[in-house]
Amino acid sequence: MNPLDQESFQILNKARELNICHNRLWAAVGKNLAHIWPDPSLIERPNSRGGYNDHTKCTIKGCVYSDRNFTGVRQRHECGGSHCLRLKALFSRSELERAVLREGCTAWDLSGVHLLKQPLQYMAISHVWSDGTGTGAWEDGSVNQCLYEFFVDIAHQLECHGIWWDTLCIPSGKAARNQATKSIQAAYENARVTLVHDLFLRNWQWNPETACFAILMSPWFSRGWTALELLKSRKVMVIFKGKKGPVLKDLDEEILAQDDEPDGPRKEASLIIRRLRRSVSTLDDLLRVLKPRHTSWGDDMSNIAALLIDSEKKENKQETFKNVLRTIGMISPGHLFHNAITFDDSFTWCPVDLLNDMHLTNSDCSLEVLNNGDIRGKWLIVPFSAKFERVLMLDQLHDMIRVKTRNALRSPQQCRLLADCSEASVNRVLLVREITKDQFEYIAAIALSQKLEAGSSRFRMNPNVTIISGPNAKGIPIGSKQTANITTSQDETLHSAIWKGDYNLFQRLLESHSIESWDELGRRPLHLAAERGHQRMVNDLLHRGADSAAKCHADRTALHEAAWSGSATTVKLLRSGENVELKDSVGDTALHIASRMGYAHVVKYLITRHTVNDRNKNGLTPLHFAAMYGHTEVADLLKDAELEAKVRYFGWTPLHCACDYGDEDMVRSLISRGADVNAEDDIVRWRPLHFASMNGHKLIVGLLLAEGADAAPRDTHGWTPWGFARINEQKELLDLLPPDDAWSFPDESNWTSLHCKAINKQPGFTQGLARYDDSFDRWMYLENIRLRKGPLKFAAKANLEVAVQQFLRARNTGEEEKKKLLHWAVEHRCRALVRTLIDSGIDMETTNQYGETPLHCASASGDHVIVQLLLEAGAKKGALDSARAMPLHSAVFNARTRAMGLLINAGAPKEATDENGHTPLHAAVLSGSLRAVRLLVEAGVNKEAKDREYLTPLFLAIKAKKAHIARLLIEEGANKDTCMSPDGTTPLCWAVEQGNEKLVQYLTHAGADKEISNRKMTPLLIATSLGHEAIVQFLIEEGAKIEACDRDGRTSLLIAAKSGNEPIVKALVLAGAYKETKSPRETKTPDGATTLIHDTVPGLLRYCEQWKFSPEMFKPRNTPYDLEVDPSDDPRLNRIGGLTPLHWAIINGHESIVRFLLQSGARIEARDIYCMTPLLWAVSKENERLVRLLIENGADIEAVSWNQRSPLHWAMFCGNRSIVRLLVEKGAKRAYHDEYERLPWSTKSYKSLQTSDVKELRQLCKPRLRFRKFLRSRGFFC
Repeated sequence: MNPLDQESFQILNKARELNICHNRLWAAVGKNLAHIWPDPSLIERPNSRGGYNDHTKCTIKGCVYSDRNFTGVRQRHECGGSHCLRLKALFSRSELERAVLREGCTAWDLSGVHLLKQPLQYMAISHVWSDGTGTGAWEDGSVNQCLYEFFVDIAHQLECHGIWWDTLCIPSGKAARNQATKSIQAAYENARVTLVHDLFLRNWQWNPETACFAILMSPWFSRGWTALELLKSRKVMVIFKGKKGPVLKDLDEEILAQDDEPDGPRKEASLIIRRLRRSVSTLDDLLRVLKPRHTSWGDDMSNIAALLIDSEKKENKQETFKNVLRTIGMISPGHLFHNAITFDDSFTWCPVDLLNDMHLTNSDCSLEVLNNGDIRGKWLIVPFSAKFERVLMLDQLHDMIRVKTRNALRSPQQCRLLADCSEASVNRVLLVREITKDQFEYIAAIALSQKLEAGSSRFRMNPNVTIISGPNAKGIPIGSKQTANITTSQDETLHSAIWKGDYNLFQRLLESHSIESWDELGRRPLHLAAERGHQRMVNDLLHRGADSAAKCHADRTALHEAAWSGSATTVKLLRSGENVELKDSVGDTALHIASRMGYAHVVKYLITRHTVNDRNKNGLTPLHFAAMYGHTEVADLLKDAELEAKVRYFGWTPLHCACDYGDEDMVRSLISRGADVNAEDDIVRWRPLHFASMNGHKLIVGLLLAEGADAAPRDTHGWTPWGFARINEQKELLDLLPPDDAWSFPDESNWTSLHCKAINKQPGFTQGLARYDDSFDRWMYLENIRLRKGPLKFAAKANLEVAVQQFLRARNTGEEEKKKLLHWAVEHRCRALVRTLIDSGIDMETTNQYGETPLHCASASGDHVIVQLLLEAGAKKGALDSARAMPLHSAVFNARTRAMGLLINAGAPKEATDENGHTPLHAAVLSGSLRAVRLLVEAGVNKEAKDREYLTPLFLAIKAKKAHIARLLIEEGANKDTCMSPDGTTPLCWAVEQGNEKLVQYLTHAGADKEISNRKMTPLLIATSLGHEAIVQFLIEEGAKIEACDRDGRTSLLIAAKSGNEPIVKALVLAGAYKETKSPRETKTPDGATTLIHDTVPGLLRYCEQWKFSPEMFKPRNTPYDLEVDPSDDPRLNRIGGLTPLHWAIINGHESIVRFLLQSGARIEARDIYCMTPLLWAVSKENERLVRLLIENGADIEAVSWNQRSPLHWAMFCGNRSIVRLLVEKGAKRAYHDEYERLPWSTKSYKSLQTSDVKELRQLCKPRLRFRKFLRSRGFFC
């Protein structure tokens, strides 16, 4: 071996000792292993690192774990066991699928209840499924509580409002999943930060010298999806092992070597990672990125390739690869020199396994890929001859390719050899078959046993050679209009260009967009450029006059965002004396933010005499942040900071915070600078030693004692450090601290809220209560210092599980008290107490005064965690309360959809009814919760169930005016017509009665029957009678029958004319309503009931028999007017008879309707059953305006009624002189006799009769006289 090979061999042996995969090491740099190999002394031994697979069997050819399917790996626990809850009620799958299909945001807010509304910012997670951070074998959308809370805590630290995690954000349904994977790159591109989680890296001790090497060796870096996620992510944070748990490090600012650093392994490793951060534009770029990587599924690599270059994914990976090549558009001649099976329909020059069989080249991309798979470009052409056959190394070809080659060589006159123009000497050629002068068919790539000189006269250069993909194929360049659509972003705004880091688009848009425009969060372009760390963009915006002091809605300047991003170059551009001291809405300066994030390289540019001791609204200085997060390097830079500055409300100094975190170097640094080791806080007089003792930091306890700290200080309630160590079971500390002989488990009078939290064994005590965000309820501790209701109930409300267990053990709680506590805990959502009581074996079917079990109460309150705890412990899902409601009813009535999901999945009865006959679906409708209704419908409940009032859920929704729920039920297939109430009302009839136009429209468009009758009233008749003009117009347009009759035989036009609704009359007439339809004839029986008089003879005979008339007394007689129906009239006139719409309009004095009907052609001489014409009715009603209008329109002034009275008779009878005068002026005959042979002048005025005479007249007319008159009017003599 040469020295280099010997060195590589030694490195491989050392890597095996350190359990580092040979395949990953070789894939990174090949033979140049020494370029990235760090000092082995900086790498921990395998027995000191966890989270590793055994890689001692791996070789440089392959990793034994590379092709394994890790999607079924059991999901990991961060709590160290499997006692924590598995969250099942969050992350709604249906809501996620709807968001995917409408291409909305699929990141969840930190509560897991709702999808995040952009532009709120989220954290994307890039992880390794083999670590147990995938779905595993569990149901879709469920996750271990401890694992999710681990990521939520990091999201809070990075100031993100949501999380995108493929485990929770990619649905399992085929259509939605395919749609989601097509846009997976956008999830990382739009994220504020991408978090890299890999157990290999989490267990690698943070060291800037070895961090890049660790990333190259990690399983995360070897996976195919990593390439896409890393390329699309703008800001990447990686989790490493810190002194006190995981630490976050910025990939670009803290991990990768900077340009001014000396050459060495770190810089070489950084260059490899940086190459992966560049965009992929050529085939070589794609091969370089994906060749060394692996996935669990075969098709994933083709999908990743398509996403990397923004190409469209096809139905199979071969078609996807072809589309990738079309999108790339240009390749190198060297890519065609391979020994692999190619496609046989198109792209016949391309290997089927593109990523594995096509080789990287170093030559220019001079060949154009056409749309159909042809390639066109410049080649050297050599005519084939027999002497060339001797130098072709056919034995090196694949068997199938060799057979294909020999078949082609049987026709040597058609064969040609193509050589790469960029090679001076030719040692490989393409064997092709000539189709035309410039078109050739690809056969094979063959090596030559003897080199040929490219400058030989035998070679002819042709710049327009086309290698076709099939016989007579004609290609189209990928850039032409006939190609697949190349889409551009619809949101090509300046903000989006900055966010995505597209500098070319940014420059184009800069000319046409305002640099002071802001988004929904109030961020200007300069804010976004600073947050993303785009130095060139920031520089361009500043040169154009962007206001560096402008604030967003959170009062942050661009400098604040630059400090958060950790970009020192951007901070230097933005810093100024004024900007450095500006504060955001929580009082943080840029120095506060950089100190909290631990960016020492940024902190040094922000320190000024004023900012070093600036306090935010919680009284925190930058030194507090550095101390509570263990950023020793930052603390050392803050050398002028005040050491005894106290946090607002609590009074903790930086030393208190450092002792709580547990960083020995930080504590030693603060003490050496003069921090007081006996400083007391302002509430319970805790000292740094109390914090070190309650958290079990043995080395810090020893350090404080060595520096003169009081070994047994008592706080305001008598607690000593030894007492905290004892109750928290910190056995190592009990020997260091002097024992407290008087200590016993404190009684309830010696507890505060802070003591309860102190014994809960949770890290980050000061972080949670001092930082300014919503992740901890700081006020809860401040307002409950004295614990008026006792420590147990406070600890339960604060969900301090360890503290709850301590109190229950100390109190020796009895069974009856536990039952009361269980109901109290459920009512107040005290999850820790509920879990503890369940573990103690308590009876979970105990009831309260309303007969409710704990499961009823938990379902009603909607605490999905407690519901899940009770269900998993065996609580009865079918228990009944005093109203015969089950837990599912309780959840539904209160619209607790997460609790509903748990109960349904657990098998709770979905069709059970309560005392009102309501099923859960009825209850969901009454609650008005669309999500609850949708959840039940998706669960397959009966949508046609009826309650005690025979109402279905759909009818109940319409009756309760919940249109959105009715719409959903109809969409899901609820019957729109047969769900009638007891009186026969359909949903459409009800909607019409209520005048709900939108609901009427929706029901009609959904297919509801427009002719179903409700009490013999169709929807159109109902709308007409109630005067709903818009609904009438809509129903007419939708084709409702306008001649339908109600149970009294009236049409819509009759009803509208009688009620005087002119718009409806006009709409009906214009729609073709029959204007001569007549209302039914009717009379009064002795009991006052209305009955219809039939036209048939049997009907007359029955009526005569009833009133003791003799049929023989009737005989036909001739009348002075013709009662026969005009044959041209509608035959319905014979059947209906009675008053026409024109009659009713006149009777009720609706002049405008009369005028319209006359203009529309209504018969002015139509007669009712008493032979009364419209003019006669107008005269009898003494309406002079209508009389005049009718006469002007040609009404017959000599028409007579059943009693032979003319209009003049009626006018005289009514005593209306003005109408008499009008009729006389118009030529009315004054000598016409009525049935009593009286002239108009001899008719006694009705008005002149006395009241007694009127009564006598009326009595005589009922009923015999009226019936005789009726018969006479019909042609009979009586």
